[in-house]
Amino acid sequence: MSNGPVMQRSRTQLATSYAPGSYFTFEGGKGCFLSVPSGLSPSPLDNIPAVRQQIAEQLREFVNSWHERGMGCRFESPELPPIHLEQILDRSLISRDGPRIDIDIFRLVEPSRVGYVPAPLNFHCSRCGLLHFYQSVDDFARYHVSIESKTDCKDGAQHRWRQLDVFFYHWSGSVEPLHPAHNCLCGGKEYRLHKSMTGVFSDWKFECTSCGSFTNLIRRDTVTRDIFSQYSGVVHTGDETTMLPVSYRSSAVHYPQIERFIPHNDLDMVSKLQPGQEEGLTLLLMSIYGYPNKPLDDAMIKAALDSKGKGSLFMPYATMKMEAEGCRVNGNIDAAEAYDSSAKSLLEGFVSMGLVESAAEPDPFLNSQCFARREYARRYDPIRLSLEHAMIEKKHLSAVDPRSHADLNSPPDDIRPEWAVGPNVLAAYKAEMEATCGILGIKKICLIRELDIVQYSFGFSRVKHVPAFDFKNKPMPVRLNLYPHIEQGRRPIYTLNKKNEAIYVKLDQEQVIRWLEANNVTIGEPLEPGQKLGTRYIRQYRDFGYYLDAYRKKNSTHRNLCNMVYLLLHTMAHQLIHVTAEFSGLEQGSLGECVYPADLSFVVYRSALTPDLGNISSMWRNFGISILRQIHYPQMLQCGSGTLCDQRGGACPGCIMVPEVVCLAWNDLLSRSALAGGSKAHWDSSPFKKLVGFFEVTTGTAGTP
Repeated sequence: MSNGPVMQRSRTQLATSYAPGSYFTFEGGKGCFLSVPSGLSPSPLDNIPAVRQQIAEQLREFVNSWHERGMGCRFESPELPPIHLEQILDRSLISRDGPRIDIDIFRLVEPSRVGYVPAPLNFHCSRCGLLHFYQSVDDFARYHVSIESKTDCKDGAQHRWRQLDVFFYHWSGSVEPLHPAHNCLCGGKEYRLHKSMTGVFSDWKFECTSCGSFTNLIRRDTVTRDIFSQYSGVVHTGDETTMLPVSYRSSAVHYPQIERFIPHNDLDMVSKLQPGQEEGLTLLLMSIYGYPNKPLDDAMIKAALDSKGKGSLFMPYATMKMEAEGCRVNGNIDAAEAYDSSAKSLLEGFVSMGLVESAAEPDPFLNSQCFARREYARRYDPIRLSLEHAMIEKKHLSAVDPRSHADLNSPPDDIRPEWAVGPNVLAAYKAEMEATCGILGIKKICLIRELDIVQYSFGFSRVKHVPAFDFKNKPMPVRLNLYPHIEQGRRPIYTLNKKNEAIYVKLDQEQVIRWLEANNVTIGEPLEPGQKLGTRYIRQYRDFGYYLDAYRKKNSTHRNLCNMVYLLLHTMAHQLIHVTAEFSGLEQGSLGECVYPADLSFVVYRSALTPDLGNISSMWRNFGISILRQIHYPQMLQCGSGTLCDQRGGACPGCIMVPEVVCLAWNDLLSRSALAGGSKAHWDSSPFKKLVGFFEVTTGTAGTP
């Protein structure tokens, strides 16, 4: 649809709420419309292989998880008919062997233009209830004048035609007008709609104007019926094809599937995560998390580079080492560590390119996890997250480029609160920050000035945003539909890219270990000097599963290092989202989170793709340490809807939950008990009734679990 009207909405709205296939009404509530593709602009990200690879990996995981959960929704109901693959996935996502993702069938586009047409074209007379359905917009343009001029309504008057705000829809993705699918048995083609006084759709009826017979609101989904026709010998129930009547004004019938990620264009890092690279990946993880190895002195490194004809690469490495030593002599430890980190990254690059031989042997436990990660849910895979965290440190948290971030313990002038001016006041500010971070168990907190965020929408579902739902106490599969084809038969992925402010938080490792021990969780063998807890997290990790199904049932999972660390970081991230929304003026739905469990870190960022007005930096400039104090404020550690969550160790919308479009983990693995102490999480099958809070450990007030 290139010549029709287009909507004036933000790009974020066009990629989500108004994406093709959605039904909506404009302000004032008059008319129902269907959004359709219009002129599309290619996204610059379409030409970045690393970004396309990231999207392909996310889509592959999403589709496989949708397929697995949808196909298995009747596992506990063997008496019901089997589910067919076409009921779960768009045909473009299906191969002979099952679900598949071919990134080449997609094109990344910017949602700059989305058109709309009136739909469904179903009208009824508000006086006599007569129905009339137009087959198309052209049909409406051709005949609506003659239909509107008819005078066969009550008392010979003209009809008062109104677009009917109710239609049939189905979990396969189908939408049909509220009109009988066939003519009456008497041959009549016209019907009146009788609305009941109860307001319940099931009590509405169609009346044939020729014979006066009544028909209930029943319509069968042709898409599902066609799928069933391909499988002879399988008996299906009528409930599976029953379409549901719904008012577009009161219920959502379009659920866009949206994902976000922090992009990078480092193909070498992407290649490290590919099959066949497990040994190099293991050595890289050992370097990141401080595994002891034989030191490589500078002479050995220079000799190795010279032997490969790459001696010129040694100078940047040597310069970083010299700068680090100079900063240490001057007492600038933070800058020294940043230069050391940069030198270490260069050395890791030499090793990964085969220019310098590593002095380490791959750890067998880490190596086995690098093979096992192929089956892990991508969003919780600690190895992938470790590499992403390393890239964030390199790109955004390096003191080599101080413009990329601001250390909130010693902020620059444009971030520093206005009252923290002058040597004495600034010293008091730093002392108070140190004390507050100590209470919160925070080792490092920074403002990232421009964090790259990519948000994209690739398809939609009807009825529910998840792969299954219960209809008349029977599990039904929900179909994942792609957006309509664009040029050359390719499918669009509506992609948005923005640089926004973010807050980076890293917890103190010693405090986290003390908290784990207080809750009877062991980290395994003691860490060697310089070794990080992330090594134990990766070694002990077992797949959470895309939908965290193991954490949805009561007493289903024993507490361990991995789920407890994730619970802590995830809860603190939500706590910071709530506080940020309160102080910055941003809505919770316009914020996002990234959790890096092996690095004991998380990021809370502004996810909205409208121009960044500096809300987060202004928030710190205006309120400063008060923001951190609010995280520990007693009322912020209690449920806002009474004591239900406080007593049961869970979370609710009045407590610490955030909108699902924000949360990485579907608002699971979440409990304020992890911070303040209280009842254990509902999934926790350990014999302990209580959970010692992290803040109880950091303040020295911890009791027993």
